Amino acid sequence: MSKEGVFLKYLFPFLRREVEVAEKYRWIPGERIGCPILSLYGREDKIVFDKGGDPEDYRKEMSLWGDLTSGDFSIQFIEGSHMFMLENPAPGMAVVRHAIEVLY
Repeated sequence: MSKEGVFLKYLFPFLRREVEVAEKYRWIPGERIGCPILSLYGREDKIVFDKGGDPEDYRKEMSLWGDLTSGDFSIQFIEGSHMFMLENPAPGMAVVRHAIEVLY
C-alpha cells in the first residue's frame, strides 16, 4: 500500500468524526487553546463558492479560527474541491507534514 493509501486509511475515521463533531459542536466563548491551528481549504470548493461565496470572504471566515488559539495560526489553499484530501491527498499531506516538522 502506498504512503498516501496508509495515510488515508487512518485519515477516514478522523474525517468521519470531524463531520460528526462539526454538526453537533456549539462554541462557547472562553479561553483560547494553546496549540497551533492550520486551516486548509480547497481552492475549487464548490460547496462554498457555488453558493455565491467569494473566495476572499471565505478566507476571512477561515481566519476566524486564529481567534481560538494563543498559538500560531496559518491558512493554506490546496488545489482541489471541498474533499481535496480524498481526491488528491499528496498536496495536503505535504502541507500537514511540513507543519508537523516545523513543530518538532
